[in-house]
Amino acid sequence: MARANTYQALNGLVAKGAAVLVADNPQVFKPITPETVLAIVAAREAASLGALEDQVRRMEPAGEPGTVEFSGQRALSELVLRTAVRAESVTCLAPAAILTGLIPIWRKRVADDAATSLWSVGPAPANMPLKLGGAVPTEKVRLLFPGDVVCLVTPDIAILGCWDEGERLRGFWSSDPLLVGCARGAISTLTG
Repeated sequence: MARANTYQALNGLVAKGAAVLVADNPQVFKPITPETVLAIVAAREAASLGALEDQVRRMEPAGEPGTVEFSGQRALSELVLRTAVRAESVTCLAPAAILTGLIPIWRKRVADDAATSLWSVGPAPANMPLKLGGAVPTEKVRLLFPGDVVCLVTPDIAILGCWDEGERLRGFWSSDPLLVGCARGAISTLTG
């Protein structure tokens, strides 16, 4: 009975992609690498998130505006991707490393001829797919924020993230008109 349960569990891992069957009689299983497992999970999650995003975009806009807190650069990148890819217009102020990490999004916006204004915190990055609006000195950013900031604004959504003293990125995504206006005002103040 225990052996049958073991083989059933191993066959379940094969079905999920976490192991491979290398011989049939007797059955011999080998695990896949942890990196491969991570890639499988990421691909499935991306597909699920893409399907959910398509469903949400087809729905009638209803309900109250919302605000979602996030932490970490991966969460920031995912939120920027989901927000900027289809937005009518985008203004983004961010450090060079963030702007260059998001080059695929900026290229898509350029290809779609979508209104996009990019500003760098600190020195401007090279090799951007579109001309930057300019560079904002870090000292000027520190007048409003405790650390480097990422601020992205569309007509109805704002993403604002800041690195704290412990070098941890925290921020929020919001469709609240008050917070969108505050983020738009911060960009205007810093770039004006």
